[in-house]
Amino acid sequence: MRQWVSFEDLVMMCEEIMKENIKKFHHPLLGPIRTVFSYECESLCHLMQAQILMSMWSYLSCVMQLHEAHTKLNSWAAMIPSKEVKSAFGARSTKTQIFPPLHSWLTKFKAILLSKFGLYFYDVLAKQTMPSLLKANLSKTSEDFVGKIHTFQKKSDAQCIYLVLESQGLNSQVKEGGYHHPKKYMEKPQGMETYPPIFAYPVDRIVNPAHWPNIVMMMNSSAHQGDKLKVFYDKASDKRPQTSYFIIRVDPHIWLVSIFDSKKSEKDSTINSFMTDMALQLRCHTVLASLKSFSKS
Repeated sequence: MRQWVSFEDLVMMCEEIMKENIKKFHHPLLGPIRTVFSYECESLCHLMQAQILMSMWSYLSCVMQLHEAHTKLNSWAAMIPSKEVKSAFGARSTKTQIFPPLHSWLTKFKAILLSKFGLYFYDVLAKQTMPSLLKANLSKTSEDFVGKIHTFQKKSDAQCIYLVLESQGLNSQVKEGGYHHPKKYMEKPQGMETYPPIFAYPVDRIVNPAHWPNIVMMMNSSAHQGDKLKVFYDKASDKRPQTSYFIIRVDPHIWLVSIFDSKKSEKDSTINSFMTDMALQLRCHTVLASLKSFSKS
């Protein structure tokens, strides 16, 4: 597994690059280049800010950053001239836009963030639309994470899959993803409530609080072990059979947990592949790694 990416540091670097260089386009003929440079930096900063806010489970602020990035990318796209492409066999030529590699990559970055947004704020979105419509919209995203979880749950016979928020250290209110009036008083969560499940699958199954002591124990014991997948087995009791827990941190404050009502091998390839692949994608490591291929374009 790769090391963590500090998006906070990247935002600071991007803002510094823009601040230092934007004033160098002083000649009027450089106006279009200055505008494109501004769109490049601003859209990237907004996307990285959205990633940071998403990892803190801050719904409304994240929406605003995604919207700003979308607006900047559209404004940049409007400046790209269309080129005439001749079809084969004497057919009519058509006009098409050929986007710069950086614009294409930023669009890809935005797409993965929208996919991630649909997973992290699934419950918030579900309250605003019909379940069938939400499912249809999520299936159109570049990575249907909810669909992937559904497939994994059926294939592995997992009892449940959770995304758990570690709210300690977060300044914003965490209930409802911070989607409430900032002046509305809300009591700070205490005890186990500081580790709320922000997503649970199957979505129609009641969250089992009996698992939470084990989940919290694993989160705390794995806090200093980087991004490795951890496995824990709980002995059978009168209340439940032997349970297997697989847990991995996918963001600084968010953990992915898969629970099974039987003893699963810690080397189970299906479980390991799902957990590690989900972690890489949710951390945006996969899309960042794709920069290498775009740089060669």
